[in-house]
Amino acid sequence: MRTKILEKGLKYATEFVEDRPEYPIFQYDVQLRKGLLNYELGRLSDAIEDLTILIDIKLANFKFSHRAQFQTVLPMIFVFSAIGKL
Repeated sequence: MRTKILEKGLKYATEFVEDRPEYPIFQYDVQLRKGLLNYELGRLSDAIEDLTILIDIKLANFKFSHRAQFQTVLPMIFVFSAIGKL
């Protein structure tokens, strides 16, 4: 049941990231969730790919805040965790 829910969430996240370029900040958040869903599903290579995209993004277009700093560090944490599990 849990896997089914995660798969459904991943499907919606993938659709949003690929089909909604007019909302870049939301795309960033959804890309983060997509990486976390892949991580939870045990798809570590996919999670690393999804999350390293976020590490490379420059947050210059986003208003500087503590949240922006958190959003930069969080993907890094999961990438290193997933690499450690490979």
